[in-house]
Amino acid sequence: MRLKSVAASVPAALACTFALAAAPPAGAGPIKHWAAFPGREVRALSLSGSGVGSEPRFTAVQGRDGYVYIRGQFGLYRVLDDTGRNVQIANNSGCTGWYKLTDVDVRSTIPRAICNSAGEIIVTSTTYRRRWPVPAPNWIGQIDATNRVTGSLTNVLTSDDGGFWFVYGMARGIGRVWPSGRAVLRQYPGVGAITSIAAAGRDLYFVDDECVLGRLRGLALVASYHVPCGRGDAKVVATTDGAVWMLGGASGSVSRYGRDGSRSSWSLGMKPTGVAVSRDGTAYVLGYQLPVSWKSHPLIAVIAPGRKADLRVLPTLDAGSIAIDARDRLWISAPLAHGVTVIAPKGAWN
Repeated sequence: MRLKSVAASVPAALACTFALAAAPPAGAGPIKHWAAFPGREVRALSLSGSGVGSEPRFTAVQGRDGYVYIRGQFGLYRVLDDTGRNVQIANNSGCTGWYKLTDVDVRSTIPRAICNSAGEIIVTSTTYRRRWPVPAPNWIGQIDATNRVTGSLTNVLTSDDGGFWFVYGMARGIGRVWPSGRAVLRQYPGVGAITSIAAAGRDLYFVDDECVLGRLRGLALVASYHVPCGRGDAKVVATTDGAVWMLGGASGSVSRYGRDGSRSSWSLGMKPTGVAVSRDGTAYVLGYQLPVSWKSHPLIAVIAPGRKADLRVLPTLDAGSIAIDARDRLWISAPLAHGVTVIAPKGAWN
């Protein structure tokens, strides 16, 4: 019923925009050993230090200065070399949001950590700190101890104009704050709890806990439709080639929406959790073998342009996130081991 209420507010021609130029779902080949990466070598790096060593989870981020950064729950760290040495460049002191945001602003030369407290976005580094006030979802009433979770920010992303997108996922609210400080928040009736967002150009994509994928232009809902996914575990990811990927969680489905309007889909024998794209257009999808249990192996699906997905087992017990750096090295976080697995083209370490 919620899906119908979303579609009813959108012109019919726009509501089916996502479905245009769609290719039939492709499968994947047999799972191979991780060592079967032609022309690549695999290394495991231990992240030392009292800061990153205390992080319960983290992701790898490529900075514009050529360094790779680790964004944890408590801070942001620069990886100094291939031995895993690192230094903290931002911390989350003063961030009191219920949801511990681990977003990063990569628009500056040195990345900045994004976190939040009640009614504001906080952007910080060792030499910079700014607070951006944002509206609260007043349709849920005064925010107090009884609805603190519902009234807390769940996602923040940078926008191309120098501002931010922000989301109150449990309250079904999405907003924008502009460089001037002006901020607007809107409620989207009929949409479920928003679990993930991704920005591509002027558009914002979101997915909710009922497997509805939507697209905003500005703050207007211009398209939405139901997608295959595991309820509550789907996510959308924007990649460096301008595409947006829909990761269908326990359904094993993966879809790519190109900026040219094209759509490609794959049905993988894994629960996808992240994706990164290299300069030659090859996509690397991270995930876990299905059905997911404590025995599930981390997998990576290699999807070269025009080819079937190629699955490989990773040499690690856990895999939290995936990123790709300026030298096409894949950085796969392993929070339980307080380290990263790096898959690099041969010679990229020199």
